[in-house]
Amino acid sequence: MTCYSNKIKKVCVYVVGVISMLIGLLGVITIGLGIMQMGVVQKPFPKYIKLEIDESGLGMGVLLLGVVSFLVGVLGCLVCKFKKPCFAVPYIILTGIIGLVMLIIGIVALGVAADAVEQVKDKACAESDSLVAKYAEVISDNMCTDTCMCYSGPSNSNKDLWEGYGDEYLTTFGRSTEATNAVANANSTVTIQPLIFNNANSTNTVQSWEECYTNVLEPAMNSSSDARWDNAKNFIKDGGLDFMREFESKLNCAGVCLTPLFYTTINISEGKPT
Repeated sequence: MTCYSNKIKKVCVYVVGVISMLIGLLGVITIGLGIMQMGVVQKPFPKYIKLEIDESGLGMGVLLLGVVSFLVGVLGCLVCKFKKPCFAVPYIILTGIIGLVMLIIGIVALGVAADAVEQVKDKACAESDSLVAKYAEVISDNMCTDTCMCYSGPSNSNKDLWEGYGDEYLTTFGRSTEATNAVANANSTVTIQPLIFNNANSTNTVQSWEECYTNVLEPAMNSSSDARWDNAKNFIKDGGLDFMREFESKLNCAGVCLTPLFYTTINISEGKPT
């Protein structure tokens, strides 16, 4: 039978102790996450998107996993301290259970995640027509207009990029190239606005809607009580800009329910949203 020196045993005890404390700490964090998902603690969430998706069942599973992980951490520390079978055996069993549970969770999560995304999309898009109208009024109707002219770019690169999409695409958003605007309006029952570009270095020459808001719209809204700014004010007040900034930076995506003409925060040189 192989014998191990006391030095090796001490190292093993130290390693098991450190790992057990980390498992216990992760257990505490997991318990907190489970409580949040059960709705006991309110999660921070953008006001702009108000969703009511029931996560209580998932929260209970996360809570139980956290409790088991915490117990494993405690048992591991007890094993290091007392080196008794009454602590070692449960420690081994629970560690095995956690490994099996994590494997099962990984498999189940593949299906659950897709279902959760559909729930979010269905609830967020329940009033998609209203969202389209508000997005158009706040963002699309101000970009590349006399209010906020779009930067033409070096050698007109931005202008060429956007006009290259053609009127067949642009008119679906109520816009057209400047050169073909008269024809587009003649063939439409609604007013078609031309895309207006400019190379001048001025406050109303912008490269994103966020820049348009900061340089032009925000000062105008702050000095006016005109009702036409109500949607824009509510969009900002309810966290719409912050939400879209995070959405676009992390996912490079401009919407869930619809694909708009412009991004909110991404430079127009990146082209249309995908």
